[in-house]
Amino acid sequence: MTVQINHHIVITDAEQQAIVNALAFYNANHTHEWNEHERVQWCLAFKEDNRGFDRDGPVDQLATKIANSN
Repeated sequence: MTVQINHHIVITDAEQQAIVNALAFYNANHTHEWNEHERVQWCLAFKEDNRGFDRDGPVDQLATKIANSN
């Protein structure tokens, strides 16, 4: 029997938007081919969510927050 575990996290509006953007990007990346304009738009959205291209920026911190949630 599979046990379902629910995770509850408190996130800010900015974190919610970053999650939405990440999931939308993941879906788009695996379901269709990019044109140059779309690629640029996704890069801009990521840069905005992450406040730049820091590997340890807010997007990585959010992933860690979710991964460590109970």
